[in-house]
Amino acid sequence: KETENKVWDRINKEFKFNPKYTDSEYQWIELPGFYKIYQLDFSTTGTHWDRLVNSLFVQLNVPELYALDWQHDSFVFSPRDYYKIVREYHDAIRDCNVYFPHYYPGGDYYFFVDTKWHFGIFGHPWLKQIAVFGAKLIELVDKHAEILGLSQNAESESVEMTNEERADALVEEFGFDFDKIDKNRIVQLIEKEISDFQEGSSEYIRLLCGYLYCLGDKSDIELIKRAKYGIDFDVGCMIDQEWIDSLANGGVADSSTRAREALVADFVRYYSN
Repeated sequence: KETENKVWDRINKEFKFNPKYTDSEYQWIELPGFYKIYQLDFSTTGTHWDRLVNSLFVQLNVPELYALDWQHDSFVFSPRDYYKIVREYHDAIRDCNVYFPHYYPGGDYYFFVDTKWHFGIFGHPWLKQIAVFGAKLIELVDKHAEILGLSQNAESESVEMTNEERADALVEEFGFDFDKIDKNRIVQLIEKEISDFQEGSSEYIRLLCGYLYCLGDKSDIELIKRAKYGIDFDVGCMIDQEWIDSLANGGVADSSTRAREALVADFVRYYSN
């Protein structure tokens, strides 16, 4: 009960949850950072809808989710155990029926948010809307939007992520297990930022170039140089020349460059904090 109260308190105060029994458009929730609001075609919902959305949380390696049914029971569960959940049962102690909510708002406000508050799906049953936060989750939802019957709402209060939030999202997505990071994905993100950079994103692109340094070799020097010198703001002074020199000399220590192991350790230590 204590955890439930804290979760709802945060949603009510920080997310400004405003429940109303109406199908007239209004701002009913404000999610953190970058988010999207979608219109939901209820004719597409059902067991397959729940399974697909659950698979997105599994892809994101979300260990636990809060499942919240407004003014009803709340739950904590693992998306990987979703198929083991008993969706309806009688609680003999309280002498009441217990219902586990759908990922879509099939009758009430159903909310799903991971216990670290990085990703969330919030449903409004009368407006027939789904609000989603967490850049990577939004990317996956967009990929499957058609089959889920979702279209972006014209009144979506989607907010662009700040430079710091974009960097935080990168660290959250990739971590520092370099054997598991897709180098091609890093290259694509750098190319995208060079061609259409977001104003003030020097820290974000420095982080990307740091990842490329940790994963790369001499063949990646030119792309890091393009990021360092090819964008017309302060990126040049942000991206470490030592990374470029280290890739050029094969990662060995010399009079002006530290060993690659030390540079990688510094990168991990800095962005872990």
